Amino acid sequence: MLNALFVVNNLSGTVSKYNISKIVELNLDTDKYQYSFFYIDEKTNPNDYQAIFEKNYDVIVSVGGDGTLLEIGQNLINQKTILGIVPIGSGNGLATHLGYKPRNIEQAFESINRLDVIEIDAAQINDSYFFSNFGYGIDAKIAKDFKTKKNRGFWVYSWLTIKRFFKLKTQKVAYKIHGETFKVQTYLFNVFNSNLFGYNVGLIPWASAFDQKLDLVYLKKFPFWKLPYISFCILIKKPEWIKEMVYQEMEEIEIINNKGKMKYQVDGDPKITKENLKIKIIPKALRVVKPI
Repeated sequence: MLNALFVVNNLSGTVSKYNISKIVELNLDTDKYQYSFFYIDEKTNPNDYQAIFEKNYDVIVSVGGDGTLLEIGQNLINQKTILGIVPIGSGNGLATHLGYKPRNIEQAFESINRLDVIEIDAAQINDSYFFSNFGYGIDAKIAKDFKTKKNRGFWVYSWLTIKRFFKLKTQKVAYKIHGETFKVQTYLFNVFNSNLFGYNVGLIPWASAFDQKLDLVYLKKFPFWKLPYISFCILIKKPEWIKEMVYQEMEEIEIINNKGKMKYQVDGDPKITKENLKIKIIPKALRVVKPI
């Protein structure tokens, strides 16, 4: 019998709407699994949380959204333990990229019960990891705004995005690829491992967590009257129609910190650093339950 642990993020407003223990009881194949729970809340001891990854679980299931996936997944890099996904968070970017339907309980548990496994790439950023995207610029500001909201959802995310678009300012970014330094003036600067931020919204539809590559995209200065057209192209997933959008594919990139404190986001989680950021692809780093 397989041993499964369900990590439930009670800090997510969406998770609190579900009776997780009852959902597991009604949907998990108990002839195949024995299971237990670990709950994340304000009182969670970090040492207790880290201890779960030292135990011999066959499957650790993320119950939440992108932030929960990131917290669990970066502890399972190049490990035998399989990451399961119950995508009931707000954005669910990585889960959607992999083929999960957000908040579809039946699909999630049918996938766990079948237990086919896929291997996806991870992106290492200094001493940590991400699975979907890194962002410096407008999306980092949106991620910070969104993180502070008690009620989250597509309309809140959309409203925050619109507000930030009306405050657009370019920033100078310096970065290195293959030893060559580039300096650009841009509104946004993203490195993608998968193709989505969340809510089925992304910048480059061709980015993939299976191709052993990272995809850089940045947006050069444009006249303000083009904003509706650029937004439309992004929404219909035709970024190649935007001549101010620049793309580069690589396996490693270093972003040079000339700001003192650099504010950025990884998988929707806002961060601050005083260091340069070195990002590189780690091929087939994470074993994940394949969605049916």
